[in-house]
Amino acid sequence: MKGLTGIAIASVVSIGIALNAVAESMKPVGLGGQQINGQVESVNGSTLKVKTSNGETQTYNIEPSVISALKLETGSNIVIDGTRLTTGTISSLDPYTAEVVLDKGGEERSYILTREARRYLSVGDRVIITPDQRVVSADRYRLSSSDLRMQSVAVASGSKVETSSAVASSSSSSSQTVTPSANTGGAEMPEPAAPQGVSGLW
Repeated sequence: MKGLTGIAIASVVSIGIALNAVAESMKPVGLGGQQINGQVESVNGSTLKVKTSNGETQTYNIEPSVISALKLETGSNIVIDGTRLTTGTISSLDPYTAEVVLDKGGEERSYILTREARRYLSVGDRVIITPDQRVVSADRYRLSSSDLRMQSVAVASGSKVETSSAVASSSSSSSQTVTPSANTGGAEMPEPAAPQGVSGLW
């Protein structure tokens, strides 16, 4: 009997650890005053999986319109910019407002809740405060077009350098073809003199 109890406790602990790991992977890292660079691993509906520059895979909710507008696909290099967002934890709620302890500085602020937020938020929830002061559950927040942009890669800047050098070499070769060669027998024609003013006879 003791053996079964031990197994049951170990199972509950294992399930708790697994659920905690899933919750951590869904946590919107990089939001709230930070930004991350990463590469899209997959796009499925409104779910975006990103491999960050430090090797972690993070899952984000995203507006489907943003996926199509940016043409996001596996392998796309992106920047998730959360510098306009604030994160925190709800410390208390009433029917219309939420008191939130902000991660940055530990300050507690009061925010008016939308009708939708009132239905699902509770004390202890991790939240994101948007620039227009909306309080959104961190696991429900969807990346918008202002939170996400395509990342320019170093190869692109290298090709710009190659393009400019190619233009420079073609212009130098064209200047060589314009100059008359001595072995063609042609003589250079002098440029006509600029007209001079004629002084009056009076």
